[in-house]
Amino acid sequence: MLFERICRDNGITVRNTKPRSPTTTGKIERWHKTVRTEFLSVNEAFVSLEHAQTALDAWVSSYNTVRPHQALEMATPASRFVNGSAPAPTACSDVPLRLPAELAALPAVSPSAGTRDANTRPPRVASDGPVAVVPTGGVPVAVEFDRLVPASGNMTACGRQIWLGRQRAGHQVSVWVSATTLHVFSGQELLKTHPVLLTDGDLARLISQGGRPGRPSPASALPPGPLPADAVVEIDRQVTGAGCVNVAGKLIGVGLPLAGKRATLRINASLMHVIVDGTLVKTLPSPFTGPQLQRLRGARLSGLTSAAQAAAVQVERVVSHTGSVKVAGRKLRIGSIHRGKVVTIVLEETQFRIHYQGQELSVHPRTIVKEVKRLRASGNIDYGT
Repeated sequence: MLFERICRDNGITVRNTKPRSPTTTGKIERWHKTVRTEFLSVNEAFVSLEHAQTALDAWVSSYNTVRPHQALEMATPASRFVNGSAPAPTACSDVPLRLPAELAALPAVSPSAGTRDANTRPPRVASDGPVAVVPTGGVPVAVEFDRLVPASGNMTACGRQIWLGRQRAGHQVSVWVSATTLHVFSGQELLKTHPVLLTDGDLARLISQGGRPGRPSPASALPPGPLPADAVVEIDRQVTGAGCVNVAGKLIGVGLPLAGKRATLRINASLMHVIVDGTLVKTLPSPFTGPQLQRLRGARLSGLTSAAQAAAVQVERVVSHTGSVKVAGRKLRIGSIHRGKVVTIVLEETQFRIHYQGQELSVHPRTIVKEVKRLRASGNIDYGT
């Protein structure tokens, strides 16, 4: 229903009466009895609708200002509703009421404007749809507007349903939208990214409804059609208490130390990087193919200037007595002259780089991709004693 939709968009929770519980029917019946006893029974038949309305207005004024009420200890209703010294702020001065595009708020009518004729009807607005208002200087590339998250946690914006969770109910979020991408922000934090298809008229309509020019886009949603073979996408997921993330129905372990944190997964055709707070913390083999990447919920194209993309996992290993180390399923030969040393191994996408005290010892190709479960060195370390 339209009324329920307006309530949801404005963050108003509808509280329905519980089954088999008393309703307000008794109040309505008591009101009908009062009207019949004190108004209809003491008046003759009205000659016209205007005459009946005038008599009813006079009775309502007497009911509120003269007639005592037992429930109010024989006081009048008007005596209990007195304006304070300072005028109460209106709802529109704090949070503007958001209405659907097919409705428009009526202008405020001053008391001195006179009484409108009963037969006069307000002019009906043509139902050809809202007119797009293009601001001076053209339509901005992106438009940003604020919304309140409804009690259900499921918000609607630009024809898309966006699940934000019940824990954000009542919070205000910012919706950033362009011709192809929709972002949802909470302050400066990016919560969601969805693809959309909007025209310049749609963006102009958002501006006319209170929108503002949007901030620079953090990323772009995936374009329609097949992705390039070298495409890199990013998604955001919450790490569970068990140290896993749920991606397309698959539970992927990222480690218990990340439990409760929000991680960004950067995925390409072969690898999946786990990024937390801008730092690359883990690299895993990618469990998704190109067509599967395009169907990931909330996927966006990875920014080419992301600092985390150039980062790589570094681990430490102790060179064995045979002059080799083992990391990520590979046995790397360094040389027996380095036995007992603690070396640093940089795991890049296609190769391993082995360093010792800032000097690069060797480079090895990375032919297989396995998860690195141990970062610190362990074994018989040669301390030079």
